[in-house]
Amino acid sequence: MAKKLMFSFFTLLISSVILIIGGEILARLLVKEKYILDEMNLTYRHDEELGWFPVENSSKQFKGTRLINVKHNKNGFRDIDHDSKKKKRIAFIGDSFVWGYDVEYGERFTEYLQNRLPEWEILNMGISGYSNDQELILIQKWFNYFKPDFVFLVICDNDMVGNRRNNLYNYYKPYFTYTENKLVKHGTPVSKSLPYYTGKYPNLLKSRLVQGIIQVTRQKRIIVEDDPTIEIINEMNVFVKLKGARFFIAFTDDAGAEEECSYCESSNIPYLLLTNNYRYDTNGYHWTPEGNNFVSTKIYQFLKEQKVLTE
Repeated sequence: MAKKLMFSFFTLLISSVILIIGGEILARLLVKEKYILDEMNLTYRHDEELGWFPVENSSKQFKGTRLINVKHNKNGFRDIDHDSKKKKRIAFIGDSFVWGYDVEYGERFTEYLQNRLPEWEILNMGISGYSNDQELILIQKWFNYFKPDFVFLVICDNDMVGNRRNNLYNYYKPYFTYTENKLVKHGTPVSKSLPYYTGKYPNLLKSRLVQGIIQVTRQKRIIVEDDPTIEIINEMNVFVKLKGARFFIAFTDDAGAEEECSYCESSNIPYLLLTNNYRYDTNGYHWTPEGNNFVSTKIYQFLKEQKVLTE
């Protein structure tokens, strides 16, 4: 009897090993998607409202094209702490170009601009990977806390893609549809995205079999048929103006934003193009320190033209 049990046990064990190895080999042939270590699962946390958000009071090193030091303040922004308001404030919201992918604190356009405007307070509210839908939710959530006098939305050419999806870079996020002449938010509370576990269990998620199981069991991905970008920007414009602040828009590039530029012109929203060739050649082609300095000069000149600095 004991021999039969032992034989059954080893048969089951060997069968399981063969099944796992066979499944892994098959998964490596079929599963192409990989869950990687990135700035979001290394320096951010899951957020039920926004999808992801930086870890408050955190410090980390991260390597994209180059190794940088990432420090988030008590509110979760890659910035100094901003407490009670003593000066006029300009808040910049956007994605990795504002957050500062591949550049150190002090090398971003917001710090360069702050050095040019010591009598002002520059707020960097950039979150890597965000689309305009998340940025709308972000400014609605934080406006009363920071009380900016000017809000500057920095739009990247891939925002229009993210605004139509509930999943970006393998992370779940909120999204909007434009229904019956109003924006309707969907996808909250946001489901926890599996790439977060890559940071905690990197060896486990090297297995393509595990990745395949994740793909089969994860939440359905949604792509909105009608692009809500213009409606999202309009909602932000209306919100900021109702709060008594002024709203500006900047585009990281002059390609692919014709409709948004036309909207700005028809809605009397001042805007500018930040196109420049000072970029890294990998990982999203973000601005180098020289590119950030160039951008700060463009924004400074724009603010002078808009007579902001004399208000």
